[in-house]
Amino acid sequence: QIFKVPRVYLDISVGYFSFIMCTILVVLGNTDFKSWRKRGHDFEIAFKNETPLIRTDSNTIYLGRTKDFLFVYDVKNRSSRVFNVDDIKEFIVREIR
Repeated sequence: QIFKVPRVYLDISVGYFSFIMCTILVVLGNTDFKSWRKRGHDFEIAFKNETPLIRTDSNTIYLGRTKDFLFVYDVKNRSSRVFNVDDIKEFIVREIR
């Protein structure tokens, strides 16, 4: 005789498995986001324009650039600064170890 598992137990098992998989995906996604966020601190970006040298650190994060503009995020003020690429005189990238 074949042992039959009641339908209730199968439903509980599928629900439990789904919960475990969702939890793993959330944890992995959060870890990936944190590592992505930390990547901005592997390099120090500095550039000069008409203002004094602007340098990235834990409070100033380089977001990226387009053809015409460079974007920097100020963590303390929760605001972004946009610089015209044509105004930048010197651009320095230094690896932090």
